[in-house]
Amino acid sequence: MKSFFLTASQTINALKQPKDVGFRSINEEDISITKYEALARIGITILLLFIALYLFKSSDLENNYSEIASTIIGAIVGYWFR
Repeated sequence: MKSFFLTASQTINALKQPKDVGFRSINEEDISITKYEALARIGITILLLFIALYLFKSSDLENNYSEIASTIIGAIVGYWFR
């Protein structure tokens, strides 16, 4: 269960770094990301959430986009909780 919440913990640890040195370790145990990658993860997540909310809101009887929106939200949750 060490890898559970790995994405969230990597992102939090990257944002806590005092400065972004851009250095990556080759060691397999040290899976670190830079602040830019952490901010990109957060930005893409927010963008996908807005798309999903728009699809939920624009669903009607003729065009049911709620299944697509649910899939997007499920993918986001799965990504952050992996």
